[in-house]
Amino acid sequence: MNENILVLGAKNNLVDQLSLESEKYEDKIYFVKDSGEKTWNRASPISARSNLLQVKNLFGEIHKAFVFYDSTDFIRFNTFDVESISKSVDSMILGYSYISSEILNCFSEQGFGELIFVFLDDEQREKSILEKMGISGFSALAEGIATKKASKQLGITLIKAESENFENNVEWMFSYLENSNSKKASSSAKHAGKWVKVGSKPPVILPFGK
Repeated sequence: MNENILVLGAKNNLVDQLSLESEKYEDKIYFVKDSGEKTWNRASPISARSNLLQVKNLFGEIHKAFVFYDSTDFIRFNTFDVESISKSVDSMILGYSYISSEILNCFSEQGFGELIFVFLDDEQREKSILEKMGISGFSALAEGIATKKASKQLGITLIKAESENFENNVEWMFSYLENSNSKKASSSAKHAGKWVKVGSKPPVILPFGK
């Protein structure tokens, strides 16, 4: 589709597969992670804005933004003390809020864009208090943005999957997002706020449906 794609929060095992799949569509992809050359300091709103500006300066326009939340990244927040509370809020709530706000501002200025929230989880694993808080916060953020902001100019899709081996489902994800009915659903608050499970077929959207 020859699109410019921003990816945030993807673990290393996903990066290669996302790159390979984007090449099939002749897309250009830019990864922002917590360490390395392109760093996302989740606690800093300046870092969120700086990263968006870097991508805009590189590509000119951003067509898609993938925001990954993998609950297994936050196993370290397993104690309920002041330091853990502070760090977990920065990583699991503030960071995602800042970057989502900047992406929405970018798409608003452009007049178009697609925002895809991807929630990866191991449902069988018992979560700590702070992990549960982070999952609730991310879910509320994604669902709230989808129901309040989805429009013909801004498509929003929520995807939910198991953390393990999600890289094997990247092909499905790209195919799903490119389906015409999926695009219609992502632009409607009625449909956009619903989580799509990996492997799901695109929704059936009637021509006269709103």
